[in-house]
This record gives sequence, C-alpha cells and structure tokens, in this order.
Amino acid sequence: MSYDRDVQPAAQMSLWLAVAMALWITVVCLWEFFEVTTCNDHERVESQAGIKDIE
Repeated sequence: MSYDRDVQPAAQMSLWLAVAMALWITVVCLWEFFEVTTCNDHERVESQAGIKDIE
C-alpha cells in the first residue's frame, strides 16, 4: 500500500505542473493583449492632445 502513496504525489505534482503551465500561458496571453490595448490607448490620447513626437 505504501507504493500507492509514493505514486500519488508524483501524479499530483504533474497535475500541478500542467495547471501552472496553463495559468502561465493564460497570464502571458492576457498580458500581451492588455499591453497592446494600453499602448494603443496611450497613442490615441497623445494624438488627441497633439503631443506626437514621432510622425
């Protein structure tokens, strides 16, 4: 029975690893999306204010 106890943490560890990878990918995708959105908003605000450095 001790063999089952040894196997379970390893399976749980791989499950946590898979969950962590999925969360990491989700966070990176969301970060990229929001970074692009905020950059576009920032440019739009600058162009409305007339403070455009680069034409």
